[in-house]
Amino acid sequence: MCPRLLTLVFCVLITPMVFAQPERPYNLPKWDQKHFHFGYSVSGNALNFFMTAKDGALLQVTQRPGFGVNLLGAMRLHKYLELRILPGMQFGQRNLLIVDTIGPYSSGQQWATRFETVYIEMPVHIKYKAKRVNNYAPFLVAGISPRWDIYGGELENWKVVHRLIEPFDFFQELGVGVDFYLQKVKISSELKFSVGFMNVFKPALELEEYFVFGNTIKEMRSGLCILSVMVEGR
Repeated sequence: MCPRLLTLVFCVLITPMVFAQPERPYNLPKWDQKHFHFGYSVSGNALNFFMTAKDGALLQVTQRPGFGVNLLGAMRLHKYLELRILPGMQFGQRNLLIVDTIGPYSSGQQWATRFETVYIEMPVHIKYKAKRVNNYAPFLVAGISPRWDIYGGELENWKVVHRLIEPFDFFQELGVGVDFYLQKVKISSELKFSVGFMNVFKPALELEEYFVFGNTIKEMRSGLCILSVMVEGR
């Protein structure tokens, strides 16, 4: 979950607010008193695999930039707490390089493939907001997200390599961000890390061309890093 990176990012976000600016007129002064807010989010992402290799195997994952779109619904629980949901989709790709030095493949031969991913997701978060300073407020978010990879599973008309991944997973999520109160809308920037609970690797030993995966991979968990911009209306 990169806690050191999260701490660093949070410090960078909150430092300008600690050294207080002169008091300014509030935009949207009654915003935080409302019980419900709605909006949307656009994001960039980097998908990853956290893998455990069998003895002697070398695994390398290369991330490729992706993007996501989500709706947003938020409910006020307390002065500084919100419950929010973000149904949407994440699009991305992970490239995998395998160097196999065990079993029948002992020559150090390399195999490379790519996993395209389209997640249908439903993140559910608790958002803790710091006290508003002028028209800014830093926050932390934590929660879970079920995700369904529509490219995973047994669909024969798609790439065979996707049969190696279980389509469903639960993710734990942690992030930091800042709310910006403008005159008519609130815009938030957020950096979030998400790691899957489940081992999604499903060796397909009956597929001769992908036997190397079962011979080298012991465990595979998914991960995402998501940078979002959220817009909420009145």
